[in-house]
Amino acid sequence: LTREAEGRVYEIEVPLIIGLNDNSYEENLNDMMLTELMTYGDDFLEAEQMENGDGLLKLQAKTGMYTKDFLSIRWEGTKDGVPVKFAKNIDLLGQKTVTLADMLEDTSMEKAKGYAGEGWTEDRFYLTAEGGLVLMKGSNASRLNMYYWTTEGEQPEWKDAYQVLFQK
Repeated sequence: LTREAEGRVYEIEVPLIIGLNDNSYEENLNDMMLTELMTYGDDFLEAEQMENGDGLLKLQAKTGMYTKDFLSIRWEGTKDGVPVKFAKNIDLLGQKTVTLADMLEDTSMEKAKGYAGEGWTEDRFYLTAEGGLVLMKGSNASRLNMYYWTTEGEQPEWKDAYQVLFQK
């Protein structure tokens, strides 16, 4: 997805999800992602350029964990020369995006909040292909710091309703 306006350019990779059992949901999901990413890019084009900014938004999509019932996607790149990252986690079985609070037991959620600290919200996470939980802290206007929740061999306590989504 590329667009240029008044000396500003965006290049955003938009993943295409195929092979779901529900063609209607598959189409809606792809349309929703395209619309969200296009809106994000258009907002960038309309925003005032940052001082010393390069006028470029470039984002690459990367797949984290994916199973037949769950998909974790993250985008990494730069916005006016500043590194940015964001993620989307989708319960394909329930046909909805999820936050970490939806997925974790309360005690595990409290540990995650304590580890990430201030500036973290429940939608700033993704799961790696190996099943690791990565918490992202910061904002799109500042350098994002990565926080890995590694509780010495302890795994997050997933809610029973979501545990089945992670069987590869």
